[in-house]
Amino acid sequence: MSEAERIVILAQEELELTGWSTLKKGDWRKGLVATLIRKRSLVDNGWLAKRLAMGARTAVSRIMGHAQERMRKDRK
Repeated sequence: MSEAERIVILAQEELELTGWSTLKKGDWRKGLVATLIRKRSLVDNGWLAKRLAMGARTAVSRIMGHAQERMRKDRK
């Protein structure tokens, strides 16, 4: 199993989700998981969009940016 797939499964269990498609495409939790995967593996936006049900691959970076901004605001 790849590191990216392992992170997806662990995150799904931790967030107690029945599946990624149950969340909206731009959900901030998907963005946080995508950011973690990007830092720890070499998958591209297409893989992230498909595996996390994030819609178009071109939206992945934007969703990740929104999630990171939310995380910064929540820390304050």
